[in-house]
Amino acid sequence: MRLFFTGSPNCRKTIWGGFAGSPNCRKTIWGGFAGSPNCRKTIWGVPRKDAIRKKLAAALAVVLLSALPTACGTTPEKGAVLKDETQKSAGILSGLNIVVDAGHGGFDIGTQGARTRVPECDVNLAIAKLLEEKLAGEGAAVVMTREGRDAIAGTKEEDMQTRAEIIRAAAPDIMVSIHQNRYGDPDVAGPQVFYLLKGTKAEALAKYVQQALNDELKIKHPRTAMSGQYKILRPGMGPSIIVECGFLSSPQEEKLLIDPAYQKKLAAAIVVGIKAFAERNLEIKV
Repeated sequence: MRLFFTGSPNCRKTIWGGFAGSPNCRKTIWGGFAGSPNCRKTIWGVPRKDAIRKKLAAALAVVLLSALPTACGTTPEKGAVLKDETQKSAGILSGLNIVVDAGHGGFDIGTQGARTRVPECDVNLAIAKLLEEKLAGEGAAVVMTREGRDAIAGTKEEDMQTRAEIIRAAAPDIMVSIHQNRYGDPDVAGPQVFYLLKGTKAEALAKYVQQALNDELKIKHPRTAMSGQYKILRPGMGPSIIVECGFLSSPQEEKLLIDPAYQKKLAAAIVVGIKAFAERNLEIKV
């Protein structure tokens, strides 16, 4: 494990395995050396307290790393984005803690595709992993709430509680939860972003990500970001959003949502929105 000063180009490039800058760097957070047979093996059996403890411990490690002194001997304010020359060269997202939540999983499949019956949880995971990869490439430290197809707890209530614990332990600057939408009318389509409260940083983040999705994906009938009382948006101290990537109830959009090429475009568009938000917010707080 290699540790670097906060603000340096290599800061927090890896936590549990893989050398900074290597192809396997930050490919794993929860256990096993990057590239080893045990690397990223799911620990989210139903239910496993030891696995949850490991997950929370890893999230806590991200927080501890963020508290390391900078090269000039000072500790940045919690939630602040240091926009010094080092960070500019490393990228606007360098040094940020970001939680990526892949909605549903295991017994909780979410909705299903109109034609293929593909479970939402699988689509969520595919897009979440692509988002994780792209954010890590921008220098962010990423914590995933779910990395495999299994549920992360035995019941829906326990699942939501565990996700909340992971988010609180990570103390993220930003939290993004990936989901797919559904509606009775098959013609309804398009991505939509949700946030908790109006007049907050979360609303601003949601609007930037919504605009990026509309622009980058060339949505014919663009939607607008909206507030919503969703449990997953409550635990984080930083701005938290839900990205409903599209409607699996629309046969036309379902075809796109299960296409790996389109999934990459979705993840890239979300990153564009997050970067636009970060560039205009030197301090990322609720």
